[in-house]
Amino acid sequence: MYFYFSPFEKRRPPAPLAHHPGVEFLWQMLIIAALLLGANYIRWRWMDSLNYEALWYAVPLALAETLAYIGTCLFTFNLWQTR
Repeated sequence: MYFYFSPFEKRRPPAPLAHHPGVEFLWQMLIIAALLLGANYIRWRWMDSLNYEALWYAVPLALAETLAYIGTCLFTFNLWQTR
């Protein structure tokens, strides 16, 4: 029986790229910068930019941004060092 994907059954993915510690260090420094900037943004968001006239809208929005930042931190922690 012929399936539309039969010609692709024998394909193999390309070999992975070689690991380079310098490239990993560069990415880690960029991640640290991004997390520091994100933490500063979250601080500014909660301390200086909440609209007290519409807290029903401002607080859930700031909370969603904070939770997205926490998710980014967890994702970063998960990918910190390749082995």
